[in-house]
Amino acid sequence: MEVKSDEFNYVCSERGFEIYRRRTTSLDELLYWIISGVAFKLASDYELANRVVGVDSRRLLFSQYVSILGRISDEWKKRASDEVELILINAPYLDV
Repeated sequence: MEVKSDEFNYVCSERGFEIYRRRTTSLDELLYWIISGVAFKLASDYELANRVVGVDSRRLLFSQYVSILGRISDEWKKRASDEVELILINAPYLDV
């Protein structure tokens, strides 16, 4: 993370190469970016430990992800839910 006057830069880099950079002046936005990454990791770990054969693993993963962020704020829950919806429009669940 970089702070420049009134702007936060959330930077992801690997081996010296910048992967992405997000800019905001909102502390809430910055916190969402950070916490949503943690929430996704927690949801991923939960899904792996509770995997159901034949069911798209993202069902449990996304449900947990939205639930975790919902414990912090209704606004963050809505935002996470909207993100999941966008993903599913382009890549719907595929149960076998």
